[in-house]
Amino acid sequence: MKIYIWTLILGCLSVLTACKKDSNNVIVPTPVLESKIVTYEIFSDHDYTGPEGDNKFVEIKLGLGRINKKTGITEIVFDTTLTMQPLRNLPLEEHKLSIQKSIPNINNDLELLQVSYSIRTIVNGFTSTYAEGVPMNEKETSKMVTIKL
Repeated sequence: MKIYIWTLILGCLSVLTACKKDSNNVIVPTPVLESKIVTYEIFSDHDYTGPEGDNKFVEIKLGLGRINKKTGITEIVFDTTLTMQPLRNLPLEEHKLSIQKSIPNINNDLELLQVSYSIRTIVNGFTSTYAEGVPMNEKETSKMVTIKL
């Protein structure tokens, strides 16, 4: 009987020590990364080549930024400026200027892509500025931004 009890105790101990959880097999989910495409279309809806185009100037700034959802910090991934120039230099809609940017490796769980632009105009010596910035929806893979002057 003593042998039976000792065999039972040893058997239980060996089962308990052999069945411990293996902590090395932690499965970390792989983040889903995708590319997003932003297209800016820039044109004038009016022909300023005549005398009415005198003293009308425009500067346009375009920008894209990654916003970290946890920290709120924005990383600039693209910016460019169409320098101050006469408004008559902008093409009409049928010959619009198109600028397309592809931003790879966006993790929708952790970040947003912010699309922005600003327009500064000088007309007869008076300056005005307009700016707009919107985040791309997580489900959007492309966005068209139309800048019509």
